[in-house]
Amino acid sequence: MAMNPKLLRPRASGFSPKSISGLALWLDATDSTSYTIATGVSEWRDKSGNGKHFSASVGNNQPSLATIGGKTALSFDGSNDHLLTTATLVTGNSSFTFFQVFEGTFPGNGTALFTHRTAAGGLDTNDITVGLSANQGSSWQFGTLRTRVSTIRSGPQVNADQRFDSVDVSGVGAVSIIGTFASSPTSTSWFRGTAAPSTAGTSSLVGVVGMSIGCRNNATPDLFYLGKVGEIVAYSRELSTADRRRVEAYLARKWGYTTA
Repeated sequence: MAMNPKLLRPRASGFSPKSISGLALWLDATDSTSYTIATGVSEWRDKSGNGKHFSASVGNNQPSLATIGGKTALSFDGSNDHLLTTATLVTGNSSFTFFQVFEGTFPGNGTALFTHRTAAGGLDTNDITVGLSANQGSSWQFGTLRTRVSTIRSGPQVNADQRFDSVDVSGVGAVSIIGTFASSPTSTSWFRGTAAPSTAGTSSLVGVVGMSIGCRNNATPDLFYLGKVGEIVAYSRELSTADRRRVEAYLARKWGYTTA
């Protein structure tokens, strides 16, 4: 008896970031309808439905299009390219989960892939920073909830940095971060599914309210990122381990890398 042809077809997972509740932000460079091209990418629109769109009005600050594993991504030049928004992911004492797919270049000093601020001026407990540096053993460093600008080492309050000194971070991959904003915030980070150890450090992030991609979100943006960003997904709650792994697997399949 001939096999039903339906059984021979590969099964699609059907998963998208919207499959999990609490989606707060979704930027997807493979969707050509989600960005506007001027000199470069002048606007990158949020697909979550929450209207948290990022933009750059000055042509010289607009990232260009490139590819990661054959898929369209945004390329930041490390000099002035960046995208900003006045929107925030969460407010108050809230939890969050954040994912960012990137392929970058080791900097000579600290750079910032993504920052989040909910209070202008000095330190605030509702900060997220994803950064990297070659200053600490030529290793990339990612973190959340405040940053020490000199090396982009960050963590809740003045300690518990999330650093990847012993993890191979070459090539394309995604950083995953789960944190809780509170008087004593906490966070845990992963890269390609491998957890980062915690290391003590201090903090000194100062910025304006909103979010940025490709720079530190100060009144005068700096610490510009050299590399590519393919996708950003964030939730306004702490995902379970199972759901975090679902998102990590989705990103790995889509962008062509292996996750733990």
